[in-house]
Amino acid sequence: MKFFSKVKEYNWVYKTGSRKRSGSGSWDPFNYKRIARIERELICLRKKEEAQNKDDLYYGR
Repeated sequence: MKFFSKVKEYNWVYKTGSRKRSGSGSWDPFNYKRIARIERELICLRKKEEAQNKDDLYYGR
């Protein structure tokens, strides 16, 4: 379930943090980096979970 909490965090950062408070819609470089980092973490987590699921299928759990 760690993956889904990370997705929630990603969506929240994307909605609230990606635009500066001024509302001009310009990118905040800090949040842009944060989003990129979370995206990388999501990819890693998804790969891990897929690997675990394959193990579960293989061992018949």
